[in-house]
Amino acid sequence: MTGSAGVGKTCLLEQVGADAAAAGWPVHTVRAPRVRARRSSPGEVLATLLEGTLRQGDAGAHPTDGSARTLGSLRRLLADLTAEQPVLLVVDDLDWADATTIRQLRALVDDIRSLRCVLVVSVTDDEPGAPAPTDSRRLARDLVSVARRLPLGPLSRTAALELAAALRPELGPGEVEELHARSRGNARRLTDLLTSRPADAPPLPCTSLLSARETELLRLVCLLDDLPEIDEVLAAVPGPDALETLTRLAALELITLDPPHVTPAGPRIRTAVLRETPRQVAKDLHDRLARSLLASGAATDRVVPHLLEGNPRIDPAARSALSAAGRAALDDGDDRLATALLQRALDEAPASPADAPLHADIARALAGMGDLDAAIGSWSMAQQLTPDSTTRHTYAAAAASAMAEAGRLPDRSALLSAGLGLAARCSSSATVGEIGLAVAEDALDGRRPLRDLFPATMLMIGASELDTADTLLTRALDRPRLDPTDEVEVTACRGWVRVRAGRIASGLADLEASRPGTDLMEPAQAAARLSVVIEARLARGELAEAVALADTLARTPVPSGLSAALVRHALAEVASAQGHDQRAVELYREAGAVAIIDNPAFVAWRVGAAFAELRCGAGPRALDLARENLALARAFGSAYAEAQALRTLVTVDVTVDRTAALLEALDLTTRVDAPRLRAIVATDLAALLALEPGQHEAAVELLNAADAYATEESLHPLQQRSRRVLDLLGAGPVQRRAEQLATLTAGERRTAHLAADGLTNQVIAHRLGVSVKAVEWHLSSCYRKLGIRSRRQLPGLFA
Repeated sequence: MTGSAGVGKTCLLEQVGADAAAAGWPVHTVRAPRVRARRSSPGEVLATLLEGTLRQGDAGAHPTDGSARTLGSLRRLLADLTAEQPVLLVVDDLDWADATTIRQLRALVDDIRSLRCVLVVSVTDDEPGAPAPTDSRRLARDLVSVARRLPLGPLSRTAALELAAALRPELGPGEVEELHARSRGNARRLTDLLTSRPADAPPLPCTSLLSARETELLRLVCLLDDLPEIDEVLAAVPGPDALETLTRLAALELITLDPPHVTPAGPRIRTAVLRETPRQVAKDLHDRLARSLLASGAATDRVVPHLLEGNPRIDPAARSALSAAGRAALDDGDDRLATALLQRALDEAPASPADAPLHADIARALAGMGDLDAAIGSWSMAQQLTPDSTTRHTYAAAAASAMAEAGRLPDRSALLSAGLGLAARCSSSATVGEIGLAVAEDALDGRRPLRDLFPATMLMIGASELDTADTLLTRALDRPRLDPTDEVEVTACRGWVRVRAGRIASGLADLEASRPGTDLMEPAQAAARLSVVIEARLARGELAEAVALADTLARTPVPSGLSAALVRHALAEVASAQGHDQRAVELYREAGAVAIIDNPAFVAWRVGAAFAELRCGAGPRALDLARENLALARAFGSAYAEAQALRTLVTVDVTVDRTAALLEALDLTTRVDAPRLRAIVATDLAALLALEPGQHEAAVELLNAADAYATEESLHPLQQRSRRVLDLLGAGPVQRRAEQLATLTAGERRTAHLAADGLTNQVIAHRLGVSVKAVEWHLSSCYRKLGIRSRRQLPGLFA
């Protein structure tokens, strides 16, 4: 149903719902919240419909499960309900819904064509002189363009006579025709005219006959809306005679005094007064109203309309109100309103560095409207005004994001290259970490797309902010109504962070959970994910699986950028694990050539290349790579990269004080959440300490910690290495056995004893009175805690 405001769409929808309910149909109605400067929140309308259908159907879903899940839940419920009887869904004021909801309803339309379901919506037509349609309104028009439309026109003279007969039966046909002409057939306006004043009341006095004081107060009452209070009018026009003047206006039936409120005596009074008010006079009055409302602490949504219409003055309170309303409109997706409010906020103060955030928000709104050139200009202004380099880089990355969204860059990988290229100019790890954190928090707070967590994750990994990155990504995954694409990308990012940190088991779980959704990722991002999976498989010693994945990865075209560098680095690691050292060197150097940022905190290609060159007999080249890598890591200040670089140097440089260097590296690993790197460094250090007098216990302690970690994460290469050294120190199987057996629960110990005696899982389950699945679970836990791979190794441990 379409038509102008007040034509009667809501009344007709109510009647349709009543008729359907009388026929036995379930009816679910929702009206998009038409609140000044606010639209419905994403998915709000659809969630309300789902809540209604949940009362009808018996389902275990909840509307806050996520926007995509809400849509899926509603589809399933409608399929169940319509199998028994027809269903009517009603959405009033659809063009006031948020863009996400309208897109969801568009998807729902395709499904309900095959169901016994009717979806009825109302959309308001634009009137002459109205502002340009918002994005939501344009989307609503696109949706109803495929529907069976019922356009509602103005009331005919016959209909007007029928309405007048119900409301004012004493009116004659001529009087009704005069009111019909004034209202132009609009049902709401005609109803107002019929009910606002008796037809035989004296005519309105011309405002020219009023005193200047009366005219001023009458104009103020007409400019205010939403039931203005008498005190608000008196505050805007102070004076001892103000209340007396209002009383005279009420006696003339120009206003209605209904303490504490004051209103014009009908819509035609307001229309006539505002029509006769000069524009500059109206601006001055709006300005006075805004200042008095601000001074009284009125709500922002009452102040802002008057600020927009008033004259700019240097007023921090006005700027604050306009900025808050503008950002709220931006968050609600009303980019046009946001631009007007934020630009007006700029007018309330002289230009200063404090304006940078406003310019950045205006740029976001302009980009949302598609005015990319103006958006980039605003971001440039924000960059020029801010004195903080971190914030400048953040604004530059936002501009790059807008360019990518508008097709100026070919894909997300190019966007990533642009964003990281900006970060590469930063000379310190702390600054890069701040940029990554700022981008991530903006994404979590809705000021940036959630998919920007991918480049933010890369920046935080480079800055060794692994624990912070894990926390933020977990927060993102805990959000309700998470888009499926965002969920896949964020899960993969968290897996990457956890693998880098050394929490291999949980990292692999995340990476495997994201695998079914890799078709939703950009090719470069999917390739980066697969590279991290290979890194985790190699850490576990699963070479066959890593080689198979590398074959797939080698066929993935990623020409340049950080993702391309990660791909080459992963292929180099596999080649190195296979003993193809010369090929590994070539791939490591290719990784360095295609990376957009030559920084070991992002891609430590020199580490692998140094080890491979050493195995090829090129010691001098290996030494050059190791020293260069350490210099870059120290200059950047990444604790992770510096510890890794020190360990590399110790391996290839026989002149360095190895113990001191590894102690420094171990100390660096305590500053970051990186248990795998710490265990590797600890194993190297223990091997050196074992050769020094009086360091036996310290070496054993380091090795036991590394062995426990490797066992917990099933990192068999590291586990075997630490155990070989423990055996050489005489602290091997016997000493560790008691510690490891002590970690078993009573149930695990009983199960392991029976398995060590050669009993099958079925016999063990029967003897213990548990399920076979429980036996398998206990044995799996035993293998992990004891650092073994099969039951064949149990008899030796329990001997």
